[in-house]
Amino acid sequence: MLLHENRVSRFHRYTRVKTALALAACLLAALSPATVLAQAPADPAENARIRLGPLGLTPRIAVRNLGVDTNVFNQAGTPAKDLTASFGPAVDAWLRIGRARLSTQTVFEWTYFRKAAGERSFNTSQAARLELDLATLTPFVSGGVVSTRQRPNLEIDARVRQKRTSAAAGSRVQLGGRSAIDVEVRRERVDFGDDAFGDEVLTAALNREDTEGTVALRIELTPLTTMVVRTGVSYDVFEFSRFRDSNSLMVLPGLELKPSALVSGKALVGFRHFNGKSSSVPDFSGVVVAVDVAYVMREVTRLAVKVDRNLDYSFQADQPYFVATSVNLDAKQALGYAWDVVGRLGRARLAYQGFIASAGTEPATTQRDAITTYGVGLGRRLGDNIRVGVDVDHWRRQSDAATRGYEGFKFGGSLTYGY
Repeated sequence: MLLHENRVSRFHRYTRVKTALALAACLLAALSPATVLAQAPADPAENARIRLGPLGLTPRIAVRNLGVDTNVFNQAGTPAKDLTASFGPAVDAWLRIGRARLSTQTVFEWTYFRKAAGERSFNTSQAARLELDLATLTPFVSGGVVSTRQRPNLEIDARVRQKRTSAAAGSRVQLGGRSAIDVEVRRERVDFGDDAFGDEVLTAALNREDTEGTVALRIELTPLTTMVVRTGVSYDVFEFSRFRDSNSLMVLPGLELKPSALVSGKALVGFRHFNGKSSSVPDFSGVVVAVDVAYVMREVTRLAVKVDRNLDYSFQADQPYFVATSVNLDAKQALGYAWDVVGRLGRARLAYQGFIASAGTEPATTQRDAITTYGVGLGRRLGDNIRVGVDVDHWRRQSDAATRGYEGFKFGGSLTYGY
């Protein structure tokens, strides 16, 4: 009992210290002088496909996965095969009135299965952001609602209804011609049981509210490259599994590269300290990665690399969380003006963490999962915004748990406009 009380006491001291650091950083940002004004960011509405006065619209539409899935339920043994398709329109919108700018993104998607009617779903996503340009200060508010019935992450194989509601507020403070500080507070509600297709097990294990405060220092090294140091403190409170409550400190330095650069995207590598509120949940301190970069060679070859490493919560009762490490490689080669061929290769590893049975003991033995994917595709462009493609993908999961291993193929075509 004394050990548990000390653990809780350290948790609260940790929370107060990190909150004070975040508030101090915000105060310094607000008091810092702006000696030289940076150039105003480009208005995204200028590149909109449809312009109606101050309103800019970019519509998109896609038909994907029109083909066969040989393992609809990601199950071992004798898998179920079915014909599937996904269809959905989307629109990005921007409205500028004076110094205020409103941007929204709306996405609808219908997922169809011919035999497995219970897997059919209608998915929606709505996000909005309102910001006010005050020269050295750009405050903003944003929010979003996502309602989908897809697989939530690499661990969960079931298509379950999930609803994510988020709200955020913050500001960018310009420090000079090449530097700025972004301050943001964000809260998200995660719910796995909001309708008949919700899941009781996931609801009991994973329903929660996530609150995060971040401060990011941005220094423009070149017109195309920005150095970023992002520091964040997060607090996760679970609705039913209170023993999973935790807080985290994460520091992510790295680079952001604009799309017009030879190498574009972001590359952030940092550190995360995860502190479980319960003495039975082991802490985690380790490297986290968020890399998503692309290299274009001679305008005909595109190589993309995506690397992610971070902690996520597990729905399994005997394992509070896992560390997911994934590497994905994509190559695209243009064949003349209209045709292109693509190749994909991915590998993910899930390292689960067990509970601490009693003080002074090591966490329980945990499982390890590995997921391997690869695929090829052939596409043809019909104009600047329309692409038709055919893809073949294979995936395989290997696990210490015998029932979690499976493999399958997907054969399908796609038609996209605006992507």
